[in-house]
Amino acid sequence: MSITAKIAMGIALVMLIIALVGYVVLNEGLLPGQPGRMQQFEAAFKGRSIEEGAILYQNNCIGCHGIQGRGIPGVAPALNAADLFDGSRLKAVGYSGSLESYLYGTIAAGRPVKSNPSYPQPMPTWGQSFGGPLRIDQVNNTVAFIMNWEESALAEGPGAAPTPAPPAGEGVGTSLDVALPAGDATNGKVLFDVTYGCAACHSLEADKVIVGPSLAGIGNTATTRKSGYDATMYLHESIVLPNEFMVEGFASGLMPANFGDRLSAQDLADIIAFLLEQK
Repeated sequence: MSITAKIAMGIALVMLIIALVGYVVLNEGLLPGQPGRMQQFEAAFKGRSIEEGAILYQNNCIGCHGIQGRGIPGVAPALNAADLFDGSRLKAVGYSGSLESYLYGTIAAGRPVKSNPSYPQPMPTWGQSFGGPLRIDQVNNTVAFIMNWEESALAEGPGAAPTPAPPAGEGVGTSLDVALPAGDATNGKVLFDVTYGCAACHSLEADKVIVGPSLAGIGNTATTRKSGYDATMYLHESIVLPNEFMVEGFASGLMPANFGDRLSAQDLADIIAFLLEQK
């Protein structure tokens, strides 16, 4: 092979290498503002994380923090709120870290000490490393879902309407003498799983503890828990007056004490009917 041919081949190889490097740079998104495979991968990963977080929020958080994170008066604060994302809330509690780390720590470790008189129930512990039910990735996914509200919350500004509490007079109250209507167990399951988020704290699997005691078999054991109470009366009291009788091994104050205000007589009857089916 002549020298000229070798030079031409060398130049061709150099040009090919330059072209390949350029392709990699563009495809991997290594140039500022240039989308590439890694950016697409990161966006897809973030999207999946938010989707998983939405499911976790629906299953575990909606009962206290409300639909779309709007909060429930007297139960828990809004998470879809401008003051959380603009730094006001973090400044008020003296937290200097990032919002993501604040959310992660609060979800994972909980808040065993009541820090706001407006919300009398402490935040439960959710992270497995602190004794809760959620893995690290599940806590991170929940944080990603909450962070997804940032743009809309800041655009909406302060004063977003919370999830409304039941109108005055519609709650069943705390008297155990009130006559309850016939219960619908099918609707009770929806109320237990979704509307009031009871499943976030109470498992229906035997010996599985989330925050409160397992309710597996409660339709049978409710008759033996408290002397002089049948199953319906025991469940009624446990829901509207949760601190009157504590299952051994569980502390008082973990369950919201305002279900008497939040539940209508029909909702209470439906939840009791569903729980009585857990044999």
